[in-house]
Amino acid sequence: MQLEGKPPVGIFFDSDMGVRMDSVLALALLYGLEGKSEARVIGLSVSIPNLIAAQFCEIVGRFYAKGSKFLRGLPVGLAAGTREADTHALGPAVANSGITPNIRSVNDTADPRILLRNALTAQDDQNAVIVCAGPTTNLAAALDLQGTKDLIAQKVRFLVVTGKAPARWPTAVVVAAESDILFPASSIEKDFGYTAHHPIAEAYRAYKPMPYDAPTTAMASVLHAVRPNESLIAQPEQKDRILQTYIELASAKPVDRAPKKL
Repeated sequence: MQLEGKPPVGIFFDSDMGVRMDSVLALALLYGLEGKSEARVIGLSVSIPNLIAAQFCEIVGRFYAKGSKFLRGLPVGLAAGTREADTHALGPAVANSGITPNIRSVNDTADPRILLRNALTAQDDQNAVIVCAGPTTNLAAALDLQGTKDLIAQKVRFLVVTGKAPARWPTAVVVAAESDILFPASSIEKDFGYTAHHPIAEAYRAYKPMPYDAPTTAMASVLHAVRPNESLIAQPEQKDRILQTYIELASAKPVDRAPKKL
């Protein structure tokens, strides 16, 4: 949803990228919405201490860049810690993408709290939405930064979570119920085949033996953030339409756009 006189809504996407396949599909959906000028990706952060997950977020952003310089120079936020979560699907996707990550070490990533605060500072009031697919630890930590809670209240319309919102969260919260709509493996084989090494398709295939159909709860969260009139709990007659929306947006080709003048 775009408010009159404002740019498309800015989405900050925080996720446990790669732990579940729906976070990977949700990222593709988000870039599909950006390609239609319905949203702007203003920040990506990872809530698990896994460098490969941050690398994957980076190469997916660069894959979809195609002439647009927005976001592409910004760092990816990465949660601090030493325990690497299981993101076995993302290593092959990064390796087979044909894109060399600029992220080589933790020093090449950002503190998610600072990244969120800086991203929101640049937004018009009430023209940002935060989507959290996974633990809300990064968001909870951001609330402890001086002035950030008030900034969130000023800039953010609402928060969409797939779990429980952080205590003291200052905006409206939408909780995405577990979706029974499944993303079909057949779409990965057919609709993502326009390039030899699509990072989303590479991750999907590496996650577990094909064919399998993946959950879409995180996709529902992203769709609701941009199109709030779309149902998070689909009625039977709506399910086919929503699934087709997921497929169309997630598999959309990168849009070749010249950089906009500031």
